[in-house]
Amino acid sequence: MLGRVLNLHIIISMNINNVFTDARQVSRDLADFIRRAVTPWHAVAEMERRLVAAGFVPLSECTRLEPGDRVYDVAFGSALTAVIVGDSPAPVWSIVGAHCDSPALAVKPGADQVAEGYRRIATEVYGGPILNTWFDRPLGLGGRVWWTEGDSGRLSVSLLELETRFVLPNLAIHMNREVNQGVEINAAKELLPVYAAAEGRDLLTLVAEAAGVDAAAIRGWDLRFFDPEPASFLGDGGIWLQAPRLDNLMSCHAGLEALLAVAAGGDRPGGDRPGGDRPGGDQLGSHAVLFCADTEEVGSRAKNGAASLLLRDRLERVALLLGAGRADFLAGLDRSFLISADLAHAVHPNRSELADAASRPRLNGGPVIKSAANLSYITDAEGAARFGLLCEAAGVPSQNFSNRSDLRGGSTIGPLLSGPLPLPGVDVGTAVWAMHSLRETAGVLDQAWFCRVLAAFYSRSHIP
Repeated sequence: MLGRVLNLHIIISMNINNVFTDARQVSRDLADFIRRAVTPWHAVAEMERRLVAAGFVPLSECTRLEPGDRVYDVAFGSALTAVIVGDSPAPVWSIVGAHCDSPALAVKPGADQVAEGYRRIATEVYGGPILNTWFDRPLGLGGRVWWTEGDSGRLSVSLLELETRFVLPNLAIHMNREVNQGVEINAAKELLPVYAAAEGRDLLTLVAEAAGVDAAAIRGWDLRFFDPEPASFLGDGGIWLQAPRLDNLMSCHAGLEALLAVAAGGDRPGGDRPGGDRPGGDQLGSHAVLFCADTEEVGSRAKNGAASLLLRDRLERVALLLGAGRADFLAGLDRSFLISADLAHAVHPNRSELADAASRPRLNGGPVIKSAANLSYITDAEGAARFGLLCEAAGVPSQNFSNRSDLRGGSTIGPLLSGPLPLPGVDVGTAVWAMHSLRETAGVLDQAWFCRVLAAFYSRSHIP
């Protein structure tokens, strides 16, 4: 039987409150994860590496599934689904959904240009970055390259990360006297990272060298600039973590580590849950699911995004391999639950008037339950109550967030997943400062708490 590393009947159950107790170590692991996950493709590759090390096998290799099996699927290189099969073949799911892309500068095809004796790269803005945070700092470049193999002409793909560092130089204040009053950044004129003198190597040469292929074999690339600098612990006693791509690699990491904790011998999916049965439900065990989508920052509507049929198709495939029919699959959705995991805005100490008067999330205050009357988040009263009870059971504090009523907020993949499936759920996340900045800041305690509560969610049949 594929993927079954531990017999569920002999797993020694652990108290979920005893995992993820070393917050500094959890944040160090998060920092290592972020350093490896420089693009969405690298993020999925790192998650796949950790899953394989824990005994997960590709879903495509399975002809049937049984309790205890661990499977994963990578779609289009940048979307991942991982499942631990629970005690029952019934298709009931405990799902954590996140996204693995971050705001960035994407390289255009044929991007290499020469201006004033320097080589520079033409870019397009991906998502909604705070653009002024990208200037005057080292920038890395990575992604994937498509190339043809020798005489066969077969198309292959390779991940790469260039050693060369790029820079977006600011204008001197003497040439831009109004800069501190706020100046619009023209993406076509100003977001062209510089990397060499005109006589230096062109981008195609650098990419070919990094990929280990002949430049003539390259047929295309997906490349993005990123902050290559390591994460830093800030504040008195190192109470905060500042790093690039916290949005939303923090949630990917938390969901992944929670799933791996259950796989390593925690309370298995389908175990007893506190608080009794869900109204209208029964004692059927659920299957633990992690879904990390791409393209959230640009609307999620690509083939690897949350608005596609990707998650639904993968869940139904697992259900069929468990011997369930389509009617069983559809019936199981209303007994399932989705935690849409994305970051939340912490109240800003210097601009506190922009936070809602009744919503003051703080760093190191615990996971944040996010609500919006316009349903940009999926949270309703039942979902919030159930997640709050889960936090209490796991010994984790929780907070609440809603936007100030006269300010437009963001959204998540939650509505895109819960509506089409459909299934109940809640939007939650970790509080940060400066969301969409090149470097964001979060609380060290919060990541450990989020990992713990997600592990508690996975290890029970449902949220209580």
